[in-house]
Amino acid sequence: MEEERKSSQQYGALDQTELHRGTEKSTEDVISMADSTVTIEDIEGELFRIERIREVLVRRESELRYMMDDIQLCKEITKLKQELQRLVTIPDTDKSTEDREKEEELLKQINKLVETRDFLVDDLCSHFPYKQRPPQQTDSPTVMSTTPWTIIFLYISFVMLFVVYIIHFIFHISILKVTLLIFRKFTVVYGS
Repeated sequence: MEEERKSSQQYGALDQTELHRGTEKSTEDVISMADSTVTIEDIEGELFRIERIREVLVRRESELRYMMDDIQLCKEITKLKQELQRLVTIPDTDKSTEDREKEEELLKQINKLVETRDFLVDDLCSHFPYKQRPPQQTDSPTVMSTTPWTIIFLYISFVMLFVVYIIHFIFHISILKVTLLIFRKFTVVYGS
């Protein structure tokens, strides 16, 4: 009996546990399960809610990435079209062979970018079916306006996603701490 008592005092006994200053957390940081009214159902509910928020934000992040790719493609197409327009304004009699080759090359590049953008839009619509499909493109894509507000919105969305990931990580760490505390109390009460 004396050996049983001695072993419980050596491993996990509350009366033998001391906080060492400088190496352990302060007493304000120690969570006591006796003071907590949080149930397992509350923790599971909160975990489910955080998982749902994370899923929504991951989905939004994917949508934003598609939007950024679309904006970039539209900018490139617009730049190439302006260059092509400059070449088209030159009369055919004044065009050099190099100008004609450049026109052909620009047309091929524009066509390739338009096909890439169409593929991107189709892919977006297949991954996110709840969104309304954009109107079918005519001979040239419309350029989305990229105002500073659009860019600010994209940055804020990414920052929000990062914050939610951090909160999610902290929540998982706190769940692990609570589980460890419960395990330690269980070990003290019922023995190992």
